[in-house]
Amino acid sequence: VRPVGYHAPWTLGIIVPFIIFNTIAVLNVITGIFVENIMEASQADGEQMLKARETEVTKQLSELRQYFLQGDSDGDGCLTLEEFEGMLAENTVQSFFLKMGLDAHEAVALFHTVDADDSGSVDVDEFLFGVMRVRGGVKSLDMLSLTYDLHRLGSNVNDIFDAVSKIQKEKGVFK
Repeated sequence: VRPVGYHAPWTLGIIVPFIIFNTIAVLNVITGIFVENIMEASQADGEQMLKARETEVTKQLSELRQYFLQGDSDGDGCLTLEEFEGMLAENTVQSFFLKMGLDAHEAVALFHTVDADDSGSVDVDEFLFGVMRVRGGVKSLDMLSLTYDLHRLGSNVNDIFDAVSKIQKEKGVFK
């Protein structure tokens, strides 16, 4: 038995490319299967991370709500600054806020920020929203929102200044 290329050398021009093509095709299929398995594992890991994150946030909200209810000494559903400062005196609460990235002084500043109507007290929803919002630091969207708010405020101040100047000119206060 002699090799095919010995009797008909022109067949090597067909057989060699055929073998190379099939080898590449098989390797491509194996690579595709490998990549698909990795993508599925990656997606499952991402879903597990999201579930873990959701569970963590739910746990933190529950813990924070419990601290709020313990700190609300008069049971009116609102936390005054005095009640909040009393709550912050507990080591467990301080540890919780430190895990959230806030020390006691920053937590008091957060209380004043969350108390938007300056009533001296915050309800549970305001409190939870404020603390969970600050958890994780300042985001670029927050900074952008702050920039726009300051721009609008500056525009309002300019409008007021223009109106006062106009009234002063009409009354002849400044000439």
